[in-house]
Amino acid sequence: ILYEIAMDRRSIGPITTLAGGLILLLLAAIIRPIGGDVLIYSSNIAKILTVAAAIFLVQGAIHQIIKIRRGGRTGGLSLQMHILFAAKDFFNIWFGIVLGLQIGWPLMLFNGISLIIQLTSVWHFYWVKTSAVAKLRRATVSIEL
Repeated sequence: ILYEIAMDRRSIGPITTLAGGLILLLLAAIIRPIGGDVLIYSSNIAKILTVAAAIFLVQGAIHQIIKIRRGGRTGGLSLQMHILFAAKDFFNIWFGIVLGLQIGWPLMLFNGISLIIQLTSVWHFYWVKTSAVAKLRRATVSIEL
């Protein structure tokens, strides 16, 4: 996906992201065979990265919801995709519960946040179709374009 984005946009941001991803992939391939001690540190790093990813997820979702609310439309978003992701998040939360709080908390945290985001997005599909405010915003945005 990162490759396709980099080739499509051909700008410094996507190309840098692709290069960073490839470097991290190479680093993971080098570190993995080392074993033991590195795995202890990698577990802590994985927890930190999970929290960071959750923060980025929230930030992206806030902007997506703001865009829906301002424009009164969902644009190219897929209702079915959000429902499928919500189901995935629900079952990953249960998996985290089965693992136990000590081990499964990163899974429960990330997927709990993602589930809230997915359900909020699904609700906005309903809001766009039924809200007079959304209808007014669609008309206003169309005039401004």
